Amino acid sequence: QQAVTQVEKAIKAFAKYLSASEVQMLLDPSHQKLVGLGMSHRHVAIYFSDIAGFTTVTEHLSPEDLVVLTGEYLQEMSSIIGDLKGHIDKYIGDAIMAFWNAPYHVARYTMKAVTAAVRCQQRLVSLRARWKERGLPELRCRIGLNCGDVLVGNYGCEFKMDYTIIGDPVNLASRLEGLNKKYKTWISASEDVFMSDGVETSFLCRILGKLLVRDNVKPTIIYEVIGLLSEVDEQSKQLATLYSSGMTNYYDRKFQEAILDFKQYNT
Repeated sequence: QQAVTQVEKAIKAFAKYLSASEVQMLLDPSHQKLVGLGMSHRHVAIYFSDIAGFTTVTEHLSPEDLVVLTGEYLQEMSSIIGDLKGHIDKYIGDAIMAFWNAPYHVARYTMKAVTAAVRCQQRLVSLRARWKERGLPELRCRIGLNCGDVLVGNYGCEFKMDYTIIGDPVNLASRLEGLNKKYKTWISASEDVFMSDGVETSFLCRILGKLLVRDNVKPTIIYEVIGLLSEVDEQSKQLATLYSSGMTNYYDRKFQEAILDFKQYNT
């Protein structure tokens, strides 16, 4: 009994350094072939987030307060991602990298990734109120979403390895996160995300523009994710529709129609 208790304690401690899915994979005999070095192809949904203006935040807090604040932020965001079956790949300072559909298959994983992004932004609203009461900075984060075929598995060497994903779709997700600053948005998603798992009919999105991705001749459309259609107000729906119509008309070279759409959007 004592040995079992010690093993349970060791597993709980180990789980703080690895995700729950990685610990489960290590303990599951049927997945032992996945423990060694090696990667395989898998279609996944990818999530990148970063705190806006984090450098400024660090300049106004002591190291101790900064650790507490970012710890609360990472805990809350990671809980939402985990509850929606996401896998936390790593923390890169204040940034979070996560993905869905590996190491285990997840139903409607792109839908879950977009839902996680929306829920994280909603949770931040209440967290900012709490931080304001305590005299702490009111953190905001930008999120980039993409999906695609990647290499997933254990990357590194026999001395140190990480369970992670590699590929152009990962780079695009990171790039989309950064583009939020340019567009003054908080969640941006690729066309592949928009067209997957019923995202188009479940979330209110608007076209932001087109982005030329490496090795692609045709630019990809990028979208802002505003929220779940069932949760946003009618005015937001009308404005998003007008803006997307204006962008579509612009790209179709229907410039007069685009001007009318944008004038109506701005009134």
